[in-house]
Amino acid sequence: MNRGTKLNEAVEQLERRMIRDALRLSEGNIARAARELGLSRKGLYLKMERLNFLSESVRSPQSSQTVVSEDLAPSDESMSS
Repeated sequence: MNRGTKLNEAVEQLERRMIRDALRLSEGNIARAARELGLSRKGLYLKMERLNFLSESVRSPQSSQTVVSEDLAPSDESMSS
């Protein structure tokens, strides 16, 4: 964390990192990632929308679940500039 980082920026960076890690561990499965994070599926969707994760989400052809590729989720580095 940089010296000039505001609390809300630090919280967003932490949320992004935790969501990205949960999505990676759940192989993009939103419901499993939400459970891992202690959120409802809707709660995770709302956080992802606020943090711009959903702008490039993809729909799994085998199911009705939305999956997010870890390559498409914003990284901490791309958000710090």
